Amino acid sequence: MSKSASQKPVWQNEDWMACFIGWFILLLAIWGVLPQAPKIAKWTSMGAAFPQGADTLMTTLIFFITIGVLTFIGGIFLKFDLRKYLAGLLVIFVLSFIALIIAGQKKYPLLGHRICALGADIWPDNQQPISGTQISSGSRPDGILY
Repeated sequence: MSKSASQKPVWQNEDWMACFIGWFILLLAIWGVLPQAPKIAKWTSMGAAFPQGADTLMTTLIFFITIGVLTFIGGIFLKFDLRKYLAGLLVIFVLSFIALIIAGQKKYPLLGHRICALGADIWPDNQQPISGTQISSGSRPDGILY
C-alpha cells in the first residue's frame, strides 16, 4: 500500500497521539512517578468528604497539572488552539472532580458517578434542535448515525 499525499504523519494523527500519551502514562505508572489520584471518602457531610483536608485539593491540583502538561504536548503536535484546549480541559476536569465528590456521598447511593456521567452526556444532546430530515435519515446533529 502506498502512502497517500493527504495522509497526515503519525505524530499529527489524533488517534496515534492518544496512544503515545497513553503509553507514556503507563510507563510513568510502572516507574512509580505518576502522582496519586485524589482520594475522596464516603461522606454524609461535606467536611467528611476530604479525609486528608487541604492535601486532597493539592493532590488534585498536581494531578491536573500532570495531565495538562502531558496532553498539552500532544496538543502542540496536533496544532490545537491551546488556550481553548486548556480551558476545555479545566472544565472537564472540574466537572469530573465534582462527579467524584457526588459519587462519594452515602445518603443517596443511586446518585453516583454513573448517573452524573449519564446526565452530562444526555443534556448537551437534548439542547440541539433536530430537523425532520435528520430524523428521517436517522442521524443526529453531532453526526452520529443510528
